[in-house]
Amino acid sequence: MSVKVEQASFCQLRASFRDQPRKPNFLFYSNELLKGGTLSILMTNMGGALTSYLVLTLPESRLEDLLTVFLYPEPARKLRELMRPLTPNVLILRVGSHDVDLKNFDYLRQNFWWNPDDIDWDRGLVFQYNFTAGGDCTGYAGCEFLSQKFPPDTIFSLKGSYKNETAKLIARTESAQLSQEIVLSETHLRLRVSFINAEKIGLELRGKFEYLPEPESKLRFKASVLLKPESVTMVGHSSSKWLMAMGMRKLFISKMRLNANFAPPSYTMENLTANSFAIFGRECFLPEPTNPEHKYFIKERCFFGSADLKLDLAAPDQNFMRGYFENVTVKHILNIFLDLDDLEFSDRVTRSFYSQNFQGVEISYTRVTQTVGENFQVPPGVTIGGFTNLLGMYGFNLMHVDTGTKSLKGLFRLPMVHFAAGNAEFAEEGIDDANFLVIKVDQTTPLREQLMIDSRVRIWGVSERTTVNVSDTKFAFGIAGNLANGPFLVDMKLRAPYHSNFSLAPFHLKGVFDDKNVAELERLVKQEIVQWISFLNNITERMNKTMIKELEMLKQKERELCHPSTCQAQPSCRLPPSEMCVRYAKKRRCVRQEPYCLNLVRNCTSARRECLRMEEVCVTKQTDDFGNSFCLKTRRICTEHIETCLKWEYVCLGEQILTCTEFDMFEDKNVCDKWDISCVEDQVIDPTCLHDCQNRFVIYEKYSENYNVSAENFAKLSRRLEGITAMAEALDKDTLFKFEKIFIDIELVARLNPKNLPVEIVFLTGAGNTHTMTVSLDFSTLESNVKKLFRLMVHNLWAYAYQFDEILLEKEEDILKYYQIKLK
Repeated sequence: MSVKVEQASFCQLRASFRDQPRKPNFLFYSNELLKGGTLSILMTNMGGALTSYLVLTLPESRLEDLLTVFLYPEPARKLRELMRPLTPNVLILRVGSHDVDLKNFDYLRQNFWWNPDDIDWDRGLVFQYNFTAGGDCTGYAGCEFLSQKFPPDTIFSLKGSYKNETAKLIARTESAQLSQEIVLSETHLRLRVSFINAEKIGLELRGKFEYLPEPESKLRFKASVLLKPESVTMVGHSSSKWLMAMGMRKLFISKMRLNANFAPPSYTMENLTANSFAIFGRECFLPEPTNPEHKYFIKERCFFGSADLKLDLAAPDQNFMRGYFENVTVKHILNIFLDLDDLEFSDRVTRSFYSQNFQGVEISYTRVTQTVGENFQVPPGVTIGGFTNLLGMYGFNLMHVDTGTKSLKGLFRLPMVHFAAGNAEFAEEGIDDANFLVIKVDQTTPLREQLMIDSRVRIWGVSERTTVNVSDTKFAFGIAGNLANGPFLVDMKLRAPYHSNFSLAPFHLKGVFDDKNVAELERLVKQEIVQWISFLNNITERMNKTMIKELEMLKQKERELCHPSTCQAQPSCRLPPSEMCVRYAKKRRCVRQEPYCLNLVRNCTSARRECLRMEEVCVTKQTDDFGNSFCLKTRRICTEHIETCLKWEYVCLGEQILTCTEFDMFEDKNVCDKWDISCVEDQVIDPTCLHDCQNRFVIYEKYSENYNVSAENFAKLSRRLEGITAMAEALDKDTLFKFEKIFIDIELVARLNPKNLPVEIVFLTGAGNTHTMTVSLDFSTLESNVKKLFRLMVHNLWAYAYQFDEILLEKEEDILKYYQIKLK
């Protein structure tokens, strides 16, 4: 029975489902949705039970318009966005009351006016939605993908049912050409609609394909192409095993999970990658003795981890693998990648390299050069990187294995490590000055060349890139530079016996001074000796002049000596002397007097008057008609006078007294002006003369004693200076000494100061004898070392043949004080 729905103001469809029999699922309230549709009902007796099927056909109706009636707002919005560019053909809803297996009802194929295979003989609600993708898909990636991968007139027929608030619809399609190499077969289009969760709404193209990366390898994948408005991507997985993956005999890959994207406008496959499980090694599984059907993993032979693959379908040689692996040992690397068995690498590999303990490594493999990131180049072969402890130093070790030549090269990034008892360190001067331990292992590499450290070593102010050779017996390297940034260039060689911790190895240092430094030091020391000889000769010359002056002074004092017999006799009192006046005092007396006025007055008897200032005054005035007065006649008159006395007269107004105007002198016998001593005299020798002669003799004796002391001291100093002439002659002939070599030979068991380092100096003397002396030098300066070597060479050369006083190397005042000499 079929009914065409022309007008429906209300249509209610109810269905009961096996999983939710009590819940009414659909209730349609729409006039336009059902308009123009056809409703067909089938009722038949199947197996004694009345079975009914209802089919509602809605031409050119959209599935999303139907489903969004029942969806939550967000899932409804996402479904409309996903399906909008697709062109609808027909929408069919089928509702069945029972599940029917057509195998039990063959008569339906003969007597039924419908094709039974066109009916979903299932209980519940079934959707069928036919659409095409040949319309305007501009801006909708999923629609554009379908229109390009399938013919324009392809009708996609989605069929599915509702269960657990989710509708799943599937449309069988023809195979799809995803790329030139991949054809998706057993293909079907799948629409999943969740009524409550927008994240679970999606349209995807599913199928299977095969990939042959190598002729002997065939990988089978199940893939899903996710069709979204904004993008088209692919995910997939493979349960097949990829033996000898990427052409490597010892690489096994399984459980691959694919990812790719299709780029508009051509929607070609790009960036095909896979995450997988990878095993490196061979014969990695052995049957358990008690259960042969179960095999266990042999970790001594193999290691495993997760890996990411970048696949190039057109050029399998371009495939690239990178993964993270744990429990990887050096033995694994040598066995698997270099094909060295235990016996071989025990003789070829240093124990320091073999003793590495990786926490985990990243391994990449490629057959051609790959670019990772912006500019990091991965060469062909196996690249292994991971943090490890090597020679007691923790750092990142990056190794590369050339699978063709079976050789390994590695770079271990050295940390900032102090060694040689803290005297040296691995240093870096900028990002382009990194330090590495270089590893080299192959079938022909000698053990001594397997490991070496390429780094910048800093020791006592010297900073230079050098190579540290590492073997099972020793560490060795050389470095040259100016110690303590001073003037001395030293070529140093450092050696240490092998130690598992490089920083604790007991290094021995041998260093040789540059020949130019040795020659310059010799020249400066000889120059210092020349100046010192000149200094001593100057003292000797001044000493001789002083002796001559003192001798002349002594002779002068000798000439000044006198004898008491040369002193003359002088009178002397025989009895006690007496005193008598020999001159009396003079006394003045007046011989003439004159009167003197006590109050004498001076009067002027004749004077003259003179004018000092003249002025004009008006003597006749007159007034005009306007009342103004004016002078008719003036006259000059004197306004200031002065009087000058021409004659004076003196008058005594008081008492007059007499004053003496003339005196004379006479002796006053009562007053003695000078006394004198008188006695009875005898003639005696002058005692002053005798005293003077005695003093002159004492002075002479003193001068004579000082001269003798000076002569003795001068003689002592002269004896000490006997070697000056010989040294000066040897210097002139350049036979005094010659520095053959200056070197350092010390054990670095403690931290040393480059300003006080012991050195050995080998020198030749004029006789051809070789001598060695040890001295501590300050490598930061030249002057102090020249002074020190000057003293040592003078002591060694002079004291070797002559008596020598160390005081001769001091300042002049100290030398003179020591020998009690005063130079004049």
